[in-house]
Amino acid sequence: MPISLEQIATFAPDQKSVDAAKAIAVPALWQHIGVDPSALWGIFGRGSGYQVKIDLANLGAACGCPSRKYPCKHSLALLTVFTQSPDCAQVESPPEWVSDWIKKRQERAARQAETAKKPPKPVDRKAQAKRAEERFQKVQTGVEFLSLWLDDLMREGLAGLETKPFEFWDQPARRMVDSQAKGLASRLWSCAEIVGQGADWPDRIAAHLGRVKLLIHAFERIDTLSPDLQSEVRQLIGWSTSQEEIDAHDEKVHDEWFVLGQRTEEEERFRSQRSWLMGKKSKREALILQFAGSGESFPETIVPGQTLDATLAFYPGNLRQRARISAPNSNRAEEQIAPEGHATIDEFLNFYAQQLALNPWMGSCSCLLDSVTLTNEEGQWFVRDQNASGLPVRTSHFWKLLAESGGHPFQLFGEWNGNSLTPLGAIIHGKYRLCT
Repeated sequence: MPISLEQIATFAPDQKSVDAAKAIAVPALWQHIGVDPSALWGIFGRGSGYQVKIDLANLGAACGCPSRKYPCKHSLALLTVFTQSPDCAQVESPPEWVSDWIKKRQERAARQAETAKKPPKPVDRKAQAKRAEERFQKVQTGVEFLSLWLDDLMREGLAGLETKPFEFWDQPARRMVDSQAKGLASRLWSCAEIVGQGADWPDRIAAHLGRVKLLIHAFERIDTLSPDLQSEVRQLIGWSTSQEEIDAHDEKVHDEWFVLGQRTEEEERFRSQRSWLMGKKSKREALILQFAGSGESFPETIVPGQTLDATLAFYPGNLRQRARISAPNSNRAEEQIAPEGHATIDEFLNFYAQQLALNPWMGSCSCLLDSVTLTNEEGQWFVRDQNASGLPVRTSHFWKLLAESGGHPFQLFGEWNGNSLTPLGAIIHGKYRLCT
């Protein structure tokens, strides 16, 4: 399976694991490395060593070391060694300790697939309704507090906000967490990152707070909204969508999904990951959100630039974009999908306007542009299309992109937040390149 060093780093639990893996990614430190179509394995160190196994179907890993991190540095190092020096791996039949492990994984995947086909267990509607009412009351109390807090803030004005400590935003945010409205808490924490950053921060914080207030108004009138918009508002407030709701929505799409790009963010005690996919046949776009504790791996290994042969179950909502993998999948590297993007920036901005109309609280929008070039004007970088229209770009990889493209047009994927584009991936000369 062709995979780059940058792609390996995307599913490491943290940067320390990446650095530790690089230090031991030396063939001489490995007693033996073997490979077959289903697995990659090796023995690290002297003596009995650590037995390291990689499932090439989905990049699952296992190691005999005592590390609590997953994947551990040995698993990452084995992939790194194989990527840098594929000839160091002997093509052979796997030993029993590898074949047994692969067999168990395949059996478990088969059981999960069978379980997914079974009808759901009967739900205690009375208990469910009671829990939902209790949750609603908690959220409602928190929302009422936040509405008054925002009214007071706007009466005082925005002047001087840059002098406020983080606690100014943190205290009401923590109250939202206590009210089981973590979505609102996240929006308040985001305020601390906007205030004082850039000359236009007053405009941006006013727009951000306006969207928070609009979300509060939507929640106060949630009974009058369409079912899809109700689901959207609940998710934005902080409700988790239950398996029952997803099943009731019953929108599952099987396709070969190309992973356009991925963004991982560190929060207080956990990491979040957004993976953007596009279907080969359906041309459908999908967003998979994953969460993991510090030092832990995400539930699914999703590698940018690879293709997943999978069935996705889409969440209810106006955008019909967020999804989860509902059936076992495999990474497919045999065939590269060339996704179709927007031909011009004007075409993309029209698409963005349509998305905003469906969900005005959208934090970022996917952006796939065909045939763009990078330009620098007075210190600001832009991507420009064939009509010379441009979008401001925010990344630390300007020169790398410019060097790899040689100044020629290429296909760029990123996230657009209404102000700037953050590149996540590019297809240059027919090959995928990470931009993070």
